[in-house]
Amino acid sequence: MDDCGNSSTCLQIISVEDTTPPTYTSTPGTVTITCNDDSDPATTGEPTATDNCSGVVIDYVDDVFEGSCEGEAIITRIWS
Repeated sequence: MDDCGNSSTCLQIISVEDTTPPTYTSTPGTVTITCNDDSDPATTGEPTATDNCSGVVIDYVDDVFEGSCEGEAIITRIWS
């Protein structure tokens, strides 16, 4: 504003972006279980992760490859 009461305005737009992916701080190792054991992540291990801007939601997908004997399998768990 000047001495005569005249004023003007200008606009600034600030965009805040999250461009850094989360980082895993721990990952579960290879585990061997028996055919009657629970393969749920709460039992076999879950990773932990941190992020610079927001909370982290960790999800997984299992690929199950049946073994040569009944009850045997290899589970490949992909965390994201």
